[in-house]
Amino acid sequence: MTQPPLTLSLQIVLSCLLLVSTCHAQPTQVWTPESVLLQIQGEHPAIKAATIQSEGALDYSKGAGAQPNPHIRLALTRGTTQEDANSLTQVLEVAGQPKLRKKIATRLHDQAQQQEAIVVRQTSMVALHAYYDLWLSRRRLETAEKLCEHTTRLEQLAASRLSNGDISRDEYRRSKLERLSADSKVAQERALYLANEARFRTLLQLDPTCPVSLPDSPTPPTLAQLELPSRERLLEGVQQLPELQLARAAAHRKTLEVELAGKAGAPDLFVYAYRGNYSRVAPSGVQVGISFPLFDWGQDGAEISRKRAQAEAAQELVESERINWQMKVLESWESHQGRLEQVTILQAQVTELKELADHSLIAYEAGYTSLLDVLTMRNDYRTALLSLLEQSVQLEKEKWELSWLAQGEPNLTEMDPNL
Repeated sequence: MTQPPLTLSLQIVLSCLLLVSTCHAQPTQVWTPESVLLQIQGEHPAIKAATIQSEGALDYSKGAGAQPNPHIRLALTRGTTQEDANSLTQVLEVAGQPKLRKKIATRLHDQAQQQEAIVVRQTSMVALHAYYDLWLSRRRLETAEKLCEHTTRLEQLAASRLSNGDISRDEYRRSKLERLSADSKVAQERALYLANEARFRTLLQLDPTCPVSLPDSPTPPTLAQLELPSRERLLEGVQQLPELQLARAAAHRKTLEVELAGKAGAPDLFVYAYRGNYSRVAPSGVQVGISFPLFDWGQDGAEISRKRAQAEAAQELVESERINWQMKVLESWESHQGRLEQVTILQAQVTELKELADHSLIAYEAGYTSLLDVLTMRNDYRTALLSLLEQSVQLEKEKWELSWLAQGEPNLTEMDPNL
């Protein structure tokens, strides 16, 4: 029976309200860096794909060292029967080829494991950057709203002084323009925050109906257990980076491939059993022998030369990768040290400029300072505060990355027992 349109519409509305109420009935999760990492590492398809590839490489390595498969030939004949109409052939590689293929497959698995570690780190850092960008955009929005209140108060004071004849109408218009500019800045920062929130939601695959809650702190969220590694520890960690381990495994694999290519001219043992037909008097027999190429026209030698050049190049790439990563981590470490000092200076500046901005507003109301001085103090305070927020966020990003490079993937459970 078809329901009336009004009843159907009511059911849709109730379903939507139920969904929203269910979301709000659950305790709102406050996202921390650790919970972001747990979420991204458990749900992101790039990490799942890398894990599947690693598991596939492991399965391949288990059978890569086996001998070639036996071949059987069965025939139904009428008339004259060939002796080998029914036969079984088994080739046995006796020059170490199965063992080499097993080693090559093991190196491929090592490469897949290191690639998985790289994907986990890169994807996790993207998620952390999105998290800190969202936190920063929220602080920027709050800063813009507070400064908008400041300019609104300034406009009110200018209107009062205009009515008393203390200032010109143009000065009042300037205060009004500053308030409009502050309103525009709030709208701009709100749009940026919503864009960063959408990016964060999409990356973590969050329910669009549930709010995103972040720690309400004046400084970026961090962990006391996450310590900045020393310069020496960072250099030691470079040797264990998955990028270097990946390059080493690739170089070792190519060296083994050179050795395997050199076995192309090695003899193979074969076992050959045959029977002409299925009667008792059919001709039959068993052969055991060896087979090998008579000589090489040059194809095998060319292949060996090509693979040897690739192996030598891979060894050089290992050293190149080490130099590049050592250069990168040292640059990051030195930059972080300079940023620490910069943040300390900015904190002192923000404290002083905030007090000056507040005092300038009081002084303007009493007629002791000009509108230009008030605006200058306000803009200087805003610039220093935003710079402090941005540099503090960059510090946390660098701290996570440097710690990860020096010590590998963090153990989130040990870092926070509540997780």
